[in-house]
Amino acid sequence: MKPLRSLAIALCAFFPASCGEPGIETERGDPDRDWQVLSAVDSIWINEGEDAYIGDPFNMVLVQGARGAGFEEIWVSDIFSKSLLHFDGDGEFVKRVGSPGPGPEEFSQPYLMFRTDDGQVAANDARQYSLKWFDAETGALNATLRYDIGMIGQSVPVTRERESEPPLYVFPLLDTETQTSLAAVDPERGTIERFGELTERHREAPARNAIWFTAFFGVGALVELESETVLTVFGGDETLLVHDLEERTSRELGAVPVRFRRGVDGDCVLRGHHEDLSDCGSPFEAYSSMWGAWALNDGRVVIAHLDTVDVGGPGRTLLQAQSFVTILDPSTDEACVDLEVPVGEEVRAIFTVQDNDLYALDRRLPGTHTESWLLRFELPARGDCPAEHRVEGWLADADP
Repeated sequence: MKPLRSLAIALCAFFPASCGEPGIETERGDPDRDWQVLSAVDSIWINEGEDAYIGDPFNMVLVQGARGAGFEEIWVSDIFSKSLLHFDGDGEFVKRVGSPGPGPEEFSQPYLMFRTDDGQVAANDARQYSLKWFDAETGALNATLRYDIGMIGQSVPVTRERESEPPLYVFPLLDTETQTSLAAVDPERGTIERFGELTERHREAPARNAIWFTAFFGVGALVELESETVLTVFGGDETLLVHDLEERTSRELGAVPVRFRRGVDGDCVLRGHHEDLSDCGSPFEAYSSMWGAWALNDGRVVIAHLDTVDVGGPGRTLLQAQSFVTILDPSTDEACVDLEVPVGEEVRAIFTVQDNDLYALDRRLPGTHTESWLLRFELPARGDCPAEHRVEGWLADADP
């Protein structure tokens, strides 16, 4: 990556506490609480110029170059431009894949995006209910797979290799009709298999008239723990489920601890919009949304959270968000909880993890225009969690 350049000045201007010692006060947090703020250690300025504008990003994919050579590719799926934006490892714009429209090579609402080992870039269109595979080099459309409502997700799917056949792609799924949490997609045959349990709160949502909860707050993420074993986590619920892909079985792993972020108000999210929520405040403040999960090289799991606050006036919703990450260690039953990530206040912050580093797409308004930066944050090594963030006993079973 490029050296830090002027980012240190920008961070000090927007987040003065991130330039000082650990133990800070934030405007939206409890002033009596002190917590650790991660510091950006590197950055790349994304040069959008006149050819590409990142207006409403959903997720990003980073393609690593040769060892020690940084990134070769940076991809961003953008709902505003209805396309996949490709930048090189220095942040310079390369090309746009897809364009606005309802056609086969076009997007109405590009969401989840991922790269494949055979040189393709794929994305789902949340309005066309389709997965589309493009040649990453030329941008030509290779395949399209239609699906019905239910497939959602923020994380890259897990690839299951098969002998003499193309791979299967396993996505996180929140389908309250079939009560399933995973979708195995076979692009060669054009089929989708649903399986895996939902958490109790998501299973109860339809009967409790809380469909708004599953539909709006249900962003899901998928983490591969080991071969044939994956973990799912969904926004609006702190419960983690582990699924055996071979046996098609599911079990509860535990619940994500809460220390400094607001966390989920389970009573409010399940009461739904048909009941009086006056004691819950804005519906957006009844939950702490999960917005990504990844596995580290040492087996720990990183989960990104957004605490959303409605700062709008009467009849007007205006959301801001504060970002945190939690690192769970299934092998020790320990967790490093709620480290703040000093990025902008967007309600859909964009994160990913490579090796043991967290990367954030940070968009700022330094004057009359926005600037986009790719920031790198070093995550604490096992045993290096600050004492005020250390939690034990989050596993549902002492022997996972």
